[in-house]
Amino acid sequence: MFDKIIQKDDSWAKMMKEAILQAKSPYVSLWMDDYLLCDYVQNRDIERYLEAAVRYHAANMRLIESPVCKNRWKNHTDIGFYQPGTAYSLSTQIGIWDSRFLLKIIDDKWSAWDFERIASLEKNNRKQPLLVALDYTFPYEEGVRKGKWMIQGVKLCKRNGIHLDTCARPIMSNWEMAKVYGKGAILDWNMTLIVRLQNLLSSRR
Repeated sequence: MFDKIIQKDDSWAKMMKEAILQAKSPYVSLWMDDYLLCDYVQNRDIERYLEAAVRYHAANMRLIESPVCKNRWKNHTDIGFYQPGTAYSLSTQIGIWDSRFLLKIIDDKWSAWDFERIASLEKNNRKQPLLVALDYTFPYEEGVRKGKWMIQGVKLCKRNGIHLDTCARPIMSNWEMAKVYGKGAILDWNMTLIVRLQNLLSSRR
């Protein structure tokens, strides 16, 4: 039973912080609902990465290598790390989090996108490592973006016999999908610079 009612119109940050407090666990896992599982997840892999997160006192053990990580953590071949202060070094993609770290770093006004774009570029008080599993640990497809079904999400649901109400949530056109991937390619050119520009433009609105 929750001690406090979480309002649906609260900010993402307030809802997230209250949920973490209610969980009363030193570690929690964040998972956005537009990521759709497309294969089995092995408990032994999750347990192994959780043990590593605890051993190294990690702020985050991300279970999806995105963006691509070129840094290896200590002597591990299956664990990398993200440099603090770089774009998407913090992400809402599936991962194991130190609860105290999240409660400390999340601003009550933030959306999930603010958390990724703003908090990632802050270097202050970032003594805990930001680790990432380099193995194929959490197989998923991105199902929804900007309120529309992505084509791969639709195909995954059809394979699993899940009916979609496309009147309530339409399917992206091929042109819209092309724009998504085109923007992703531009972002890959210099991710940190582009995110800094996005933050600057947002602050002037």
